[in-house]
Amino acid sequence: ADGGLGAGPPADAGGLACVSLPVAAASPVETAPPGEADRAGEPVPRPSRRGGRAARPQDWSGVQIPRPPDVPDALWRDFCALRRAKGAPVTETAFAGIRREAGRAGADLAEALGFMVERGHQGFIAEAWRRAHESPPGAGRRVPAPENLAAISYGPGGPL
Repeated sequence: ADGGLGAGPPADAGGLACVSLPVAAASPVETAPPGEADRAGEPVPRPSRRGGRAARPQDWSGVQIPRPPDVPDALWRDFCALRRAKGAPVTETAFAGIRREAGRAGADLAEALGFMVERGHQGFIAEAWRRAHESPPGAGRRVPAPENLAAISYGPGGPL
């Protein structure tokens, strides 16, 4: 192969053909209806509304219950910000589930919300709390004190 015109796609050093593949768009984008175009005459891209979340943060209905008195203000703000980021409003029903699971785990409400915020969890699962707060395997076992190896009789030949 002399590499001249009409010889096919150029080859890389390993003899493999270099082929360009089309690149898919990173996110779904719709174009504006015909007639709406930017100044260069190209269609104006509009973000897709298929995501199901509010397009603007101020459109998110968000927190639908007041802060419980046993939850510090800073923790409540962090919790609400986490739920907002997850697109999960703070409703009476959702909060009742968190309170119920916290009771099952033996955690108070502030501990449960703190656990959720620290780990980025949308909800509270009692089993995850228990696993995180149980002692590691073998933590309660006693380990015998090391023996004084110099005091051990190794027989007529001594230590090996």
